Amino acid sequence: MTLINQHLNQQHLNRQQRDLVWCIQQPGLIRADELWPADDWFANQTVAVIEDLTPPPARFRLGIHFEKLLQRWLETQQSYQIAAANLQVHGEGKTLGEFDLIVDGPSGFEHWELAVKFYINVNNHQDAANWFGPDPGDTLHSKLSRLLSHQLNLPLEPVAAALLDSMAIKLSSQRCIMKGRLYHPWDAFHAGRLETPSIVNPNHPSGWWLDSAQLDPLADKRMVYLDKALWLSELLAEDVNEVLDLEGLTERLQQSKQIALQFAILDGENNEASRGFVLQPEWFRRAVR
Repeated sequence: MTLINQHLNQQHLNRQQRDLVWCIQQPGLIRADELWPADDWFANQTVAVIEDLTPPPARFRLGIHFEKLLQRWLETQQSYQIAAANLQVHGEGKTLGEFDLIVDGPSGFEHWELAVKFYINVNNHQDAANWFGPDPGDTLHSKLSRLLSHQLNLPLEPVAAALLDSMAIKLSSQRCIMKGRLYHPWDAFHAGRLETPSIVNPNHPSGWWLDSAQLDPLADKRMVYLDKALWLSELLAEDVNEVLDLEGLTERLQQSKQIALQFAILDGENNEASRGFVLQPEWFRRAVR
C-alpha cells in the first residue's frame, strides 16, 4: 500500500485523492480538547493512495462528499473499522437523529460526528454568532450548539441506547471532526491578523472575503470561480478551466443567483495562491437579520 505524506508534492494525485488527504490531514476548525482531535492526531494518520475513489455524483452535496471520503479512508485503516455509518434512530413515529459513524477503534467503540463548514466573519470576531456561512442562516455558534446539545446527546436517548445495545455496541468515547475554512476580511487576512473566537484552532485553514461593491484589490488578479466540488483541497493547474479577470468576475456576479461566490486567486503557474468569498448585498442583508 502506497502512503501519502502530506508534506510531499501532491501533483501526481487526482482531485479526489487530494480531497481525501485534505479531509484527513488538514487541521480541524476547533481547538483541541477531549472531544476535538489535535492537529498532530490528524497529521499522523496514514493515508493510502486509493485508486478506485468514486467520482462525485452530478447532484453534488459537499457534506456527503466529505463523509464518503472519510468512510472510504476508514476502510483502509487497520486501527479503525466502521461498525455503522449514517445509523438513523427512529422513535415516536419520527427520526430522532442519526449517528454519523460508529467506529471500532483501539479503545473500543467511538461515536464520531462529522462536519465540513465554511464561515465568514463580520463585526465582532470573538463572537461565534458573527461567523456566518455562505447561507447566513448557518453560523458557527448554531452549528456548535446543535452538535453539543443534540447530536452528541443522541446516545442518551432511550431508543438510541436500545438500538446500540441490540447491536452489541457499548460506546467508550466520542469524537468530533469538523473541517473547513474560516474567512477573514481582506486586509486582515493579508496582514496575518486571523482573529477568531477562543474555541477556534489557531491553525485553521483560512481565506478572505470582499464586498461585491469593493473589488479594487482584485483589479490585477487572475482568478477562477470555485463551485462546491472545488471547496476542499487547494486548486492545482489541472483543475483550472476558465480564468477570469476582474471584468469576468464581475459578469459572473451579475449573472449568478448566489449571494456568496467563492473564487481562487492564481499564481504565475495557475496554482492557487489564496481563496475567498465575494459577498453580494443580499448576503449582508440576511446576515444582519
